[in-house]
Amino acid sequence: MRPSCANANAVFHGLVTKILRLGTRASQLALAQARQVKRLLESKNPGLRCRLIKIKTIGDEFQSVELFKKNGVGVFTKSLRKNF
Repeated sequence: MRPSCANANAVFHGLVTKILRLGTRASQLALAQARQVKRLLESKNPGLRCRLIKIKTIGDEFQSVELFKKNGVGVFTKSLRKNF
């Protein structure tokens, strides 16, 4: 899984903390993978807090329809760009 990231700074208890948003699909497998990435990133980077953002795509709504990439960009990537 390749999470899309956007970060910002926040202040918690007087300390500047980096916030990293990780985009993930909402399936159980994707969430488990995203949680593992979140734990690893936070454990290796003191002061970093990750927030999981569930991304829903047209593919989640219409699972019986095969979706193709348009202009070389898949539906998940397009949804990430829209949400971040």
